Amino acid sequence: MRLRVIKEASSNRDLIVNKEGTLEIAVYHLVIEQLHQAPDLVYLFGDDHGDHLAFEIRKGNFDDESLADAITWYAAERLDHPGMEVLLDDPRPNHNRLFN
Repeated sequence: MRLRVIKEASSNRDLIVNKEGTLEIAVYHLVIEQLHQAPDLVYLFGDDHGDHLAFEIRKGNFDDESLADAITWYAAERLDHPGMEVLLDDPRPNHNRLFN
């Protein structure tokens, strides 16, 4: 899967996409922007040395490990954090998505 990062025109947010157009993941930096989770989308999370991130899966095969691979690629290539763990739950205190 060939990945690249583009900027979303409306928000200047990073979007992780693949060449085939079958993957689109929006990156939210939760320190500087709020996340309002849509009930019909999947979210994954990460902690970039204290900068909490949310990854909004807009397009993708949700049964495929390629989502985590794409986020790990982004962390290594764009954040210089190759060991960033991909999480199912929001790592911020009092923000567990099961209770929002």
